Amino acid sequence: MRDTRNFRMPNGAELVGRPGKSVRIQVSVPSDGDGFFGRQCPDCSLIFRMDMQQYKALPDDLTLWCVYCGYHAEHSNFLTQQQRKRLIQAAGNYGMQKISRRLGKALLREQGVFTRNWVDTVENVVGVVEALASSLFHAAVPDAGTLVRGKGAIFQRLDPMADLLVDAGFPDLRPVLGQERWQRLLTTWAARHVFTHNDGIVDDKYLAKVPNSSVRAGQRLVLTEGVCRQAIEDTKALCEALVDALG
Repeated sequence: MRDTRNFRMPNGAELVGRPGKSVRIQVSVPSDGDGFFGRQCPDCSLIFRMDMQQYKALPDDLTLWCVYCGYHAEHSNFLTQQQRKRLIQAAGNYGMQKISRRLGKALLREQGVFTRNWVDTVENVVGVVEALASSLFHAAVPDAGTLVRGKGAIFQRLDPMADLLVDAGFPDLRPVLGQERWQRLLTTWAARHVFTHNDGIVDDKYLAKVPNSSVRAGQRLVLTEGVCRQAIEDTKALCEALVDALG
């Protein structure tokens, strides 16, 4: 269980822990004066009301039916636009605070530290993006589970992640960030793969992602403070673009 204390969350939003890699954020849904709250059909988009107390007594794996068109699906798919906006805001709020804390630590490191610290920085930025992108996507897309099924760790892979967002109707992150910055991000992600899976030795997969690299296959990849600082800045821009696109 990761430590989720001391994060500022919007009213009605609460961090309830991290079972595995996914951040769990609980956002309350207020009822009206009569004790009812809204549900919106993801198929016909019409809104109907349910009794809050009766709804809370139902099982977690509840399947809802639209009273208008008969569409049925898992109950979390029936969020109204306002409820979904609150959930995305909470996920983005937590994600940006997490980014500031994890990436900010790297900026405080002094020059002359061991290369291992820079390797940790690269691994951290990839992990931050994966957690943020996954949380925002699942909050914004009703059938997110279906879209990512069978795609593996898609939020760890930049181009497949960008394609996933485009297929779901969101802006393409690549032109938003620009070709130069996107290529730097690809280089950072490729470096993370080399250190995580190949003990820092450059292979053909790395060279395919970084065709202009001066390092050859079989050589050890060296990270510098300047490279890692740039990676942090590029990652912050990517996270801001994710929040803008999915929010």
